Amino acid sequence: MLRPGVSPTASDWNALLSHLNDAFRQLQTAPGAYGSDTGVIAGSGGGFQTFNGRDPEHWARIGEGADGSYEHTQMVPDGAGGFTEMPATSEFIWGTTTEVPAREQNGREDVPAGAVVRLYRDYDGTGFIFTYLDDQATAAASSGSWLAGLESTDCLQLTVVSVSGKCSEIDPDQSIHLVWDAGDSRWEGTTDFVHDGGSGPVYFTDAAPALTIDGNSGRYLGADSEGLLFAFGKSPLCTEGTPATCNNSFVVRVKCGTCTELPGWDGPGWYCVKSPGDTGLGYRVELLEGDQYTDEIEIVSGPYATEALALEGCPSGGGTPDPVPTGCCTPPVARALTATVTTVGGAGCACLVGAWPLVWDGTSRWAGEIGAGCAAGWRFKIYCDGATWKRDDSPVATGSVGADSQSCSPLTITWTNLAFGGGGGEPCGGNVQVVVTEA
Repeated sequence: MLRPGVSPTASDWNALLSHLNDAFRQLQTAPGAYGSDTGVIAGSGGGFQTFNGRDPEHWARIGEGADGSYEHTQMVPDGAGGFTEMPATSEFIWGTTTEVPAREQNGREDVPAGAVVRLYRDYDGTGFIFTYLDDQATAAASSGSWLAGLESTDCLQLTVVSVSGKCSEIDPDQSIHLVWDAGDSRWEGTTDFVHDGGSGPVYFTDAAPALTIDGNSGRYLGADSEGLLFAFGKSPLCTEGTPATCNNSFVVRVKCGTCTELPGWDGPGWYCVKSPGDTGLGYRVELLEGDQYTDEIEIVSGPYATEALALEGCPSGGGTPDPVPTGCCTPPVARALTATVTTVGGAGCACLVGAWPLVWDGTSRWAGEIGAGCAAGWRFKIYCDGATWKRDDSPVATGSVGADSQSCSPLTITWTNLAFGGGGGEPCGGNVQVVVTEA
């Protein structure tokens, strides 16, 4: 036993080493050692190597292999689309074919030396695991190589790949165009990304690469055959979905997109636009820099210097917007409506016959004066309640009266046997027919 003032002998040192050796062996074989912060692996030379059981996954270069075990050294992104190899020292993560090796998840023994993969701790803490597919090298090169030559004149596109758990309410159909912002030296989305907590801007930088949505940084997952993958989760982005164990995230992909401008684009300003393929007359909207890459509208005319000029220039008269549902009764797009009266009865009602425009009121209804200027003139209003077209007008209807028939393509809404009457009466009887169609 050592005492103060007594120098240790060789036997003392050997005894100390023996005790340490026994202690490490107990740590190595202790149940649940991997779940703690520190684990121990026996070395081939009789010593031990300690590791942090909570080491995060990391990039690594695969070296030579033997019987399914591979050498590996840690790689760190260099900010230019490549990687920098770290030295095999205690400051970084590395392994050989016999000590802390890397193993392919499916047992492959033909992974080529030099492959860069993502490593994860093995379940028992004795090494690392990774996945390598036959087309992995080709897919990574084809999907991520464009970063090396990315120019500020290039455009990008962000799409949603998957949603799960708390993030399952994220709209999976979102597609956002990103264009270069010279002032901030990054690509910025032309529209905001909509999430459970609201919406916010999208920013991408190619150095790391890095992606943020409404100020929240995404976790870079690597490249697939189409582009770069990033994962997001937690509040405020994800709050509405049903929680799931270890599965509360959404993944987006950033890929090289198109910079094709809208036909008719001539710089920022007020335009008359409509939905793609729509037969309506359009509505006015102000388009800003970046909006020219959207595929959600078609330009009818413009640009106009002011909103007032755009109002005059839109063929429909420039409602903002003049929408009507695309189907029988679904969310609206820009169209204009006409109410046509073909049948009337009663004295003094012939002036109702004709086609009368219905104008969107900006909130929920289309309205127009049928028989404007005649004694039986009547304010006709219609709306869509989410399933059925109805009218809510005066002085004839007091409440909501559903259409007698409606069809979607082309849009046709019919009321028969209506009793029109100016001043509260019903001089036109009950045999007036009104058919509403697109203008």
